Amino acid sequence: KDGDLPKRNKIIFDEIAWMGTETSSNDEWIELKNISGSQIDLTDWQILNKDQKIKIDTGLTGVKLSPGGFLLFERTNDETVPGIRADLIYTGALKNEDEALYLFDKNCNLQDEIIADPNWPAGDKNSKRTMERKSDLSWQTSANPGGTPKSQNSSGYFSTSGGISGGGSSGGGGTSPLPSYPKILISEIQIVPINERFIELYNPNDSSLSLTNWYIQRKTETATSWSSLVSSTKFEGKTIQPRSYFLIAKTNENADIIFDLTLTENNSLVLKNPNGEMVDKVGWGNAQDFETAPTLNPQSGQSIGRKWLDGNYQDTDNNSVDFEIQTPTPKAENSQPSPEVGPGAILEVS
Repeated sequence: KDGDLPKRNKIIFDEIAWMGTETSSNDEWIELKNISGSQIDLTDWQILNKDQKIKIDTGLTGVKLSPGGFLLFERTNDETVPGIRADLIYTGALKNEDEALYLFDKNCNLQDEIIADPNWPAGDKNSKRTMERKSDLSWQTSANPGGTPKSQNSSGYFSTSGGISGGGSSGGGGTSPLPSYPKILISEIQIVPINERFIELYNPNDSSLSLTNWYIQRKTETATSWSSLVSSTKFEGKTIQPRSYFLIAKTNENADIIFDLTLTENNSLVLKNPNGEMVDKVGWGNAQDFETAPTLNPQSGQSIGRKWLDGNYQDTDNNSVDFEIQTPTPKAENSQPSPEVGPGAILEVS
């Protein structure tokens, strides 16, 4: 009923990914938490958004949430939060501005609400940091891009009373400026043979840099959006030393991160810092995303290498000028271009 205050003594909205995830802005999710001291039966409870395009009033029959327990609602499918099973799938989208969420119990008592007027109280759509509850039930922006689904909330990126802008306009007061991060370069990429795939980063600065919460996204030739390739969780606790390399590889024993890399012809890669800002981007072949113009597709046994000139890697923000086909040198200074391989040449495989 109009004028009712939320009770917030049983079940609350604990974390909201209104901005989506690193993979897609459509990958929204909602987390509830039981803050009472007893088990709560959620039969006939419901969640509504401002215009009721999100209406979760089925699927909760018989669901009982234990004290301190979490309930995760994922939009559209169970791939919204990879590796964590959704308790319920819903449809409908949250707006970045002028939005609301309401939680009602079976007697239509308002248990919790969140109002975006016009901006959400916290969260950041650029870095994909979620909006999460603090112990005093106020809101903060998560310290972790992607948040902490079904887990204890973070210590907070920074506290906010008015919120970070949703949708690009300025939010209310109380926000702290985002930190600045130095330039890190994508220095070399190999896509074939499959077992020799790697991505090499280079730190051109005179000081080391923590890579915690950095991440890499990929776009294929036909994709309409970026997808997660190397998530922020894989960079957790990693550091790149000054004027040194950081290697992400499928099998290389000297790699800093080893996992099943997916890289093919006509791809684009983007490196982003914890603010969600693009730090470097490379596209090759018929890629649709690149800096100024794409570089060439490499053949088997070749790499796409950034040019090393006068003791530094070239960075003119033009992929076709800054990169060339090279002999792979993972975690070492890039070499001169490998000899061109004509269409009729035979590649020797040892």
